[in-house]
Amino acid sequence: MRMSSLMTLSLPRPSRDDAPSLKARARIRWLALLCGAVVVLGAFLLLARTLTAEQRAIAGMDPQARAQLFRETWDGFQAVCQPQAKPGLGGRCRQEAQFLLKFPECNAACRDQLADMNRATR
Repeated sequence: MRMSSLMTLSLPRPSRDDAPSLKARARIRWLALLCGAVVVLGAFLLLARTLTAEQRAIAGMDPQARAQLFRETWDGFQAVCQPQAKPGLGGRCRQEAQFLLKFPECNAACRDQLADMNRATR
């Protein structure tokens, strides 16, 4: 086959009427921005919910069970982390202190002692 015998196909060019108008483009742009904002807000709300899950779980516990969990955690904290964290356990003691601070049973004296622990183990 010769080249000259091949037909060349030419694609039709879009007419000016086929192109989206400026208003349609602006609507699409605003819709895209709105969708992006909804996604960002949703991600933020999901993150906030995840970060407060432990606090909500503690608050939702039966008061007697919560008090018992606090007491057991506090006793373990005292044994391992007081008067000073054992070598190599500073990170664990900080985690325990942060957990104990989430309990309503942790009064002002408890909070002061845990705050001192957080400063001492850094």
